Amino acid sequence: MLFFENDIEQVECVACKHRFSEPKSQGGGSEREFDQVIGVFKPE
Repeated sequence: MLFFENDIEQVECVACKHRFSEPKSQGGGSEREFDQVIGVFKPE
């Protein structure tokens, strides 16, 4: 699941609730020149 928290892009696994975020200096998903999907979480 992708969402924003405190203006920071967060990705959370729906199965284990692990969260991943990138520092603001690396830019957001829509700000990157070549944005690609690197994985898909599939809830069972």
